[in-house]
Amino acid sequence: MKKKNLETETGRISELINTGELAGIERELGDCVRELEQMKKTLEKNGGSRQPENPSVSSE
Repeated sequence: MKKKNLETETGRISELINTGELAGIERELGDCVRELEQMKKTLEKNGGSRQPENPSVSSE
């Protein structure tokens, strides 16, 4: 799985919002959701529950 830079991805989504490219926004967000689901499956498969790097971020 290719690791992406969050800042770059956020910038890309902001760019699409500014130009009103809804299909592009949907595609980018869909990619993000798939990556998060894959990360969750990998984490569950490995039996670990890592703490978030930023403690102020919770999964509630």
